[in-house]
Amino acid sequence: MKKLLLIATISTLLISCGRSHEEELLYNYQKDKIKENINMNIDDLNFEISEINKVEEITAKDSLKFYRDKLVNLWLGEDAEKNKKDTLTYDYVLGQLDTLRSRYQGIVLANIKADRAYENYEWEKKRDQMIDAIYDVKIWKNKSDSYQKSPEKVVSTKYKASYSINNPMLNDSKQTFDKFYYTNTEDNKFIKEESTK
Repeated sequence: MKKLLLIATISTLLISCGRSHEEELLYNYQKDKIKENINMNIDDLNFEISEINKVEEITAKDSLKFYRDKLVNLWLGEDAEKNKKDTLTYDYVLGQLDTLRSRYQGIVLANIKADRAYENYEWEKKRDQMIDAIYDVKIWKNKSDSYQKSPEKVVSTKYKASYSINNPMLNDSKQTFDKFYYTNTEDNKFIKEESTK
């Protein structure tokens, strides 16, 4: 009985001294980012979380607007008129982008046939930009189609976090950061950060 009580007490202490779910998400996100950017271990930089608070849950309905705004900005720009924004569709933009991609590819092939391949740098760049844009719009369309099926589903959670870290580039001086973080749909990792300003 005493052994069982001792084990329970130690387990409780270990659990209470550990990080919360949100703190663990932030720690893992920053650990990977620091490893990737400066090839250092986060534990060597005195990483400390001051606070982390849930700001809001982002639903599929919110994401529909997000992807719609991305489509409008890609095709019409940020200053688009309201009536043009409302009538723009993913299929229309995909068709137009594919037409542009085909035209740029036609110019590239014509230059090659005319022994002027040296003129293709800009045309190939424009063609590749259209290919990238088509890829992005297809992803946005697929996500939007999926989100329309259950608009109230929570697809991400937004947190505001404050943490400090010793910056090795500045003689290990302590720096404090305040940022917003977003989780993935499964709520098991942060996938994006934003400045709070």
